[in-house]
Amino acid sequence: MIRFVTSPEGTVVPDVDRVLPGRGMWLVARRDVLERAIAGNHFSRATRQRVRSSHELADLVDRSLVSRLCRHIALARKSGAAVAGSMRVRQALGSGAAGLLLLATDGSPGQIGRIRPESDCTVACRCLSGSELGVAFAQDSVIQAFIRQGGFVRTLSGESRRLRSFRLLGEDRELAAAMRIPAKLTNRLRRNGDTDTKT
Repeated sequence: MIRFVTSPEGTVVPDVDRVLPGRGMWLVARRDVLERAIAGNHFSRATRQRVRSSHELADLVDRSLVSRLCRHIALARKSGAAVAGSMRVRQALGSGAAGLLLLATDGSPGQIGRIRPESDCTVACRCLSGSELGVAFAQDSVIQAFIRQGGFVRTLSGESRRLRSFRLLGEDRELAAAMRIPAKLTNRLRRNGDTDTKT
């Protein structure tokens, strides 16, 4: 879910961090749902007053979700819980480490296919481009990253699902096929990568 509030100027703004003051309006994290709400003037109906919600709001939400996710990944990196790059990720996975595997949406099948989770507790997800994932690691582009099991994984898994849902990416069958993930891991992947359909 994504929270929205009305600014003092009467403009609808996203509150992805859920910290802004005021009465919140909640929408399921899907871009098409937000665009329909804007087109149907649903924010004005919800607040019972005239408010402005431009079509640029969807792009602002997308950027805000990406920024929040990258901030959390950067915190994991600074704490030593995150690694990036094919060699480091393969070393982490080869040791049997559990955690969250992040793969860039624009990574090639060959780049994805070289990664093999060894632990049943490793979850794979794609929701960021290589350049977006690179921001979290202070690099131009990152195709593969791994977050070791711990406090960061739960937060990052939730934020990844929310962004994936908003971008309408759905099930990542291509990822499962490219990595040749066993059935039990594929089921876990789907549970963590499906589009959020709650209202």
